[in-house]
Amino acid sequence: MKAILVNHRYYPFRGGSEIYVQALAEWLVRSGWSASVITTDAYDLEYFWDRRARRIEAPRRDSLNGVKVQRLEVRHRFGGRYLFGAVRRGMGEASRVVRWAPPFRAASRFLPSIPKLRAALRSDPVVDVIIATNLGIEGLAIEAWDAARLLGVPLVLIPFAHLGDGADSVARRYVSMPHHRDLLRAANLILTMTRLEAEFVAECGVESRRIKTVGAGITQNDVVCVKSRDMDLLFGRSAFVVASLGALAADKGTVDLVEASRLLRDRGVPIELVLVGPELSAFRTWMRERGADDWPWVHRPGMIDDEAKRRLLGGMDVLAMPSRTESFGIVYLEAWANGKPVVGAAVGAVREIIDDGADGLLVPFGQPEALAAALERLYSSPELRIRLGAAGRRKVEAHYTWDRVFGRIGDAFEDVLGLRVRG
Repeated sequence: MKAILVNHRYYPFRGGSEIYVQALAEWLVRSGWSASVITTDAYDLEYFWDRRARRIEAPRRDSLNGVKVQRLEVRHRFGGRYLFGAVRRGMGEASRVVRWAPPFRAASRFLPSIPKLRAALRSDPVVDVIIATNLGIEGLAIEAWDAARLLGVPLVLIPFAHLGDGADSVARRYVSMPHHRDLLRAANLILTMTRLEAEFVAECGVESRRIKTVGAGITQNDVVCVKSRDMDLLFGRSAFVVASLGALAADKGTVDLVEASRLLRDRGVPIELVLVGPELSAFRTWMRERGADDWPWVHRPGMIDDEAKRRLLGGMDVLAMPSRTESFGIVYLEAWANGKPVVGAAVGAVREIIDDGADGLLVPFGQPEALAAALERLYSSPELRIRLGAAGRRKVEAHYTWDRVFGRIGDAFEDVLGLRVRG
């Protein structure tokens, strides 16, 4: 059996969708399947619309743990980021009144433009299923849909839909335009991360039997640090180390974290804020204009390798990612596996993952004062940190290991598609 997986970026184990696609592809290989990933040469998300951002320095054709990888070139057009943003906003506004999908579908193929994608998807006629991801950069999934129809194979869609908060959120509008709805209704099987996402898919007109909520997972041995004194050595034993792992952007809550850290410093809390991940240009501009580049307690190491990530997860006191654009949040699981409490925004899917007061704390998005209060509460009570972290670890073990997730995906493949994956 053979599967083609399509994702906008791919260099494991970097972030949410990249982690998910690699783990899924490796599971298929372990089950006796052949798995190929078709992706792009983008490293930074901004590379899709800005040629000045980073592209990945990796072979065009690669093999990672038995998974074949093909990276395709992103083509940049005149106007770059300005044209990309204008067209995307225009699509969002037009979707308020226009219900005809073809013009949206045509525009999405150039957001981003990947000239060789169509040929790559159709180059191998011997394939049993195509698995596509991400409603946020849906041009790749729409090409995958066309290829699946041409080859006569089922399409599995993993939306990773960022829904924001509430039915009228801007984030929801940008994943529920007419062509998104057509794509969802066309998929033979849709794997959702949360019940909230499953409800959204059903609202788009997809029958319930084709929607399976499977969630995300981790392999605990890959992320758990048995013992780490790195944070003590770097900052001293009295430091209160708060870490965030993900893109550094306002929508991810990074701006709120930086502001909350200043409030806590003013109150005498010895916070050391470690922000790990790629920085969006708007965040860099904000840091410079805010004067926060010179705040010595804010640390921005950029991307770190897996071993450094484990040491950070094991040595930090709290994981804080108060984002309003999460389809799930694998990093919460990674923190819980290390027995650490988490702080998230009381928005969308995050409310389904974090049980407020039981295994983490939820705060309103966009309110640094409330975020600072939650962090100060955790600083003042080591016992609370231990209790929340222990509850989170139990949750991971019960529901969110990859073995459990793949069991649910295997059931979905067999029940809906008639394809057996387990070896």
